[in-house]
Amino acid sequence: MVTMDIRRIIILGVIVLLASVGGTALLLRPEVVSTSPQAAPGGLPNTSTIEIIFSRRMQPESVIERLTISPAIEVKSVWEDQTLRLIPMEAWPSGAEVTVTLESGAQSRIGLPAAAGVSWSFRISPVSLAYLWPAGGSSQLYLLDPQSGETIQLTNGSPVLSFVFSPNGRSVYFFAENNQGGSDLFSLPRFDLETEPARMLTCQRARCDNLAIAPQGTALAYTRNDNQVWLVNLETGTQPIQISPEGESAYQPAWSSTGNLSYYNATQMVYTVVDPTGKIISTWPNQSGEHAAWAPGGTAFIAPDAFLQETNILRGPSGEAENEEVDESELEPVRVLNSQLMVYQLGRDQTTALTEDQLAEDFWPTFSPDGSVLAFTRRYLDEQRWTPGRQIWLMSLTSGTSPEQIKPLTGAEDYLYTSLKWHPDGKQLAAMRFNVTLLTDPPEIWLISLDGKAIRLVIGGYQPAWIP
Repeated sequence: MVTMDIRRIIILGVIVLLASVGGTALLLRPEVVSTSPQAAPGGLPNTSTIEIIFSRRMQPESVIERLTISPAIEVKSVWEDQTLRLIPMEAWPSGAEVTVTLESGAQSRIGLPAAAGVSWSFRISPVSLAYLWPAGGSSQLYLLDPQSGETIQLTNGSPVLSFVFSPNGRSVYFFAENNQGGSDLFSLPRFDLETEPARMLTCQRARCDNLAIAPQGTALAYTRNDNQVWLVNLETGTQPIQISPEGESAYQPAWSSTGNLSYYNATQMVYTVVDPTGKIISTWPNQSGEHAAWAPGGTAFIAPDAFLQETNILRGPSGEAENEEVDESELEPVRVLNSQLMVYQLGRDQTTALTEDQLAEDFWPTFSPDGSVLAFTRRYLDEQRWTPGRQIWLMSLTSGTSPEQIKPLTGAEDYLYTSLKWHPDGKQLAAMRFNVTLLTDPPEIWLISLDGKAIRLVIGGYQPAWIP
């Protein structure tokens, strides 16, 4: 009888022990506590790091061999205690849906396997079109995904005057009107829609506008009252400095890929190029002061210049004597002010003409990302070819700035195209246009492929810019 009770006690003890061990094992089994990044409106940066936090320290190999990422890119694994970080060694594809899957069975340091796996997805931000809307109203900054049609409003305050994004697309800088009649500079993280814009500087009663950012994102150039060019260093946070000469009118700041800054000195009627310290590198005489463009290599500069051109059209007296007969010897040739695109080489005084039609206005040169094509706008000045609007033309280039082929891209004769911006893929252009025969119509932003196919993206929008 006693022996039987002892057996029962031993058996019961074994059962309790096994249950205890099993319960302890269950408690010690690893599991995934959290994952990131998670999906967000508008997508995530193309440099986003994947993070998995476990409840226990893990055997790294057992985790990695059960982990799959789609689309597959090279990543670097970094462990810190119970956290695994997967750092992309290349940018995620634009607009990609990234899926991360960890199968069950990954083992903790003491060899216990995870009973469950985990899988989640997030979207990388597509190449988006930034713009201001509405024209003529309290304009705000928007982002548009041309593929999905999704629109995100980034600002919601005082009217925005101009903006630029950082080279990696993660921050935006913009000037907005203040209550003193001038404007202030703000910064805003693109992927944190809950954050309020941070004021970086105030121009008080001065109107600061026309932002341009250095290629490494280290400095901003801008205009003050449309007649001075200023520079603010984003790395040091020091007070802005005036780059253009005191007492002289200057505007049109633009950065080269090598970090040189150009601007137009309207007082001297020259384009001026300075290095990041403000030291003058080159000056080129120019009569127009219109929008110019740096070639991708940073050694050549394209700008329209104005010339008074004599035509073969003869014209007699005007006004009351217009219908009077005059001798042919008294007729005078008609003169027109044309515009040709000129090439200015850094460090050289000599200039060459890139477009040579003497009866045309050529403006808004814009290089494709690889520099193989130059887009610009043109309007002919002779009676046979003249149109109210100005159309987009394309020029194929060899050796960087040597024209090979020129052809029109658009043919909407009543519309004037401007603000040309190449898509990063180099296969399409965004452009603003407006009807010069119906000035009450709002401006429009269009997307135009190199085969001429076009779709209207925004009515009443302006200042288009592509954001990676």
